[in-house]
Amino acid sequence: MAASLWPQWMRRYRLLHLQLDKSGVISDLEQGLPPGRRVLLHLPPGMVLFRRHEAPGLSQRRLKSALRLWASESLPLELDQYYLDQWPIPPAGYGLAALPRAMLDQARHQIEARQGRLAAVVAPELLPPKEPQPAVVLWRAHHTLLAMQWKWQRLVNWIALPASLSRAQIVELLHGFFRVAPKEVVISRRLLDDQPLIDACRQRWPRCRISPQAADDDHPLQAFPLLEFPGFLRQDEFVPATSSDRVRLASMGLAAVLGGFVYLYGETAYLERLLAHQHYATSMLKIRANRSEQIAGRSTAVVQAINDLRLMTVDRYSVMAVLKTLAESLPGRVKLESLNIERSGALILNGVAETEVDLSNLLRKLAYVPQFLSPRLTFSQQQAAEDEDQEQPVIGFRVELRLAEPLLQLPKDPDDEPGFPSPALSRIPPAGESLEA
Repeated sequence: MAASLWPQWMRRYRLLHLQLDKSGVISDLEQGLPPGRRVLLHLPPGMVLFRRHEAPGLSQRRLKSALRLWASESLPLELDQYYLDQWPIPPAGYGLAALPRAMLDQARHQIEARQGRLAAVVAPELLPPKEPQPAVVLWRAHHTLLAMQWKWQRLVNWIALPASLSRAQIVELLHGFFRVAPKEVVISRRLLDDQPLIDACRQRWPRCRISPQAADDDHPLQAFPLLEFPGFLRQDEFVPATSSDRVRLASMGLAAVLGGFVYLYGETAYLERLLAHQHYATSMLKIRANRSEQIAGRSTAVVQAINDLRLMTVDRYSVMAVLKTLAESLPGRVKLESLNIERSGALILNGVAETEVDLSNLLRKLAYVPQFLSPRLTFSQQQAAEDEDQEQPVIGFRVELRLAEPLLQLPKDPDDEPGFPSPALSRIPPAGESLEA
């Protein structure tokens, strides 16, 4: 069912699981392999030798040489007859696994003879239980029974006992060796029929869960194996490639070369466009630098002229504002005949009032306006009314006053100072003239 989920073109790239028997023969190779098929070889239990050493205070630099020394003293054959690997066991221990070269090389020659490639090996004793909790895994190897103690997916201890002992004795020895009751006991497939062993485990550890070993397909590939035997994997890298591997590598190399060429072409075109843009920007900066002094001088003159115009117009009283204030200050029976406004701020009002009371009200209102200073009556005379319907004579008057600020304050003469003359100053009338409304 699981194999049918793989597409046809992907099956040759996934690992093919094969089993090695005790005699070193792979029985599943009789039908042959697809060229270049990668094989994951499962070893029989008991093929890997395990050793444990304590190394408190040993530095990492001296660890490798120390482990090789311990291995040479504890293994039955010479050190070069094994593939070695190790893993740490807290707090200061190290586990050592030794895989015989002769049997593994024989299996590899069988696979290569059928155009396959040995990618990895799996020792069943190194397969951790599915649950990350303290557990004991029991294996049957030849005439011995192997017990592997796991804690949180890490192999911490193991023991090999003769299979001829009674099952109650085996369980008692395991209890005394491991000292801590496990939470789970995993029984290998070869021991599932050994009911006395299962009953002895349940009697000695009543709170322990007893479960069968999971099938190999249930383990994810990242759990294969706990140790990879890097020496074996490095030697396997030098196996001559098959014709299909050469074609695949040549295709990948050609694709990489084409991709690199396209990338370099795109980067070159981008750099050319960037260089042209930088050249244009540099030319524009040179032109602007040559004109910087002239532009700075003209900018200063224009800003000065704008400030002068603001000083003469926006920041001073306007004629319209003066007329509006004056119209609001006139009483109802006072008529203004003429108005004379000078740039210095002097105002002369000529008009007529019906009575002297109206004339007094005009002077009083002008005195209350903050924009007008010192209003005074310089002339008053009774005269006949110009309107024929009005029989009562009127009073003609002249009132002189000053603004709080002048209407226009001219800047200094541009001829006296160097600079750019303002064109607005040439349209200003002479200082003696007045603006009549």
